[in-house]
Amino acid sequence: MPAVVVRRSAVVVLIAAALVAAFLIGRSTSTGSAPSRPAFTEFAGTWYWHGEVVNITPDGVGTASWRIYKWCRDDPTPPCDGDAGNEIVDGGSAAFILRSRDGGTARGAVIQSSDTGRVPVSDIALVLMPNDHLQFPGLGNGPLCGPDAPADCGA
Repeated sequence: MPAVVVRRSAVVVLIAAALVAAFLIGRSTSTGSAPSRPAFTEFAGTWYWHGEVVNITPDGVGTASWRIYKWCRDDPTPPCDGDAGNEIVDGGSAAFILRSRDGGTARGAVIQSSDTGRVPVSDIALVLMPNDHLQFPGLGNGPLCGPDAPADCGA
């Protein structure tokens, strides 16, 4: 069973990467160069909460993964969490791209989600919060935490 779960996760990651690439290619101009987009440096990095992780690149491409808290071995109906050895393979995953920003708010779209009840495929707004926190709709029991967040963050 773990090999199947790992392969399923690898397929989800490949599909998400292909969707992001297709989205970026589709946004190119007639001259073949991509239109300029704002930098998302303040949003870039790894944000976390217990069982949830969001990674954002400086150019605004992001992925999210989270625990479903339902084991595939008990109920293989997706989404579900798997295991590979001693590692938990998160059943929730999403890919998103940020397109614009206004101060501490970045707007974009979720373009893939394995758990649309929690993180739907739709527009999204991420908000930077005080103390190195990030509000990501559907994730975090409160805001997600950055590397410089105080000790109020879950593992």
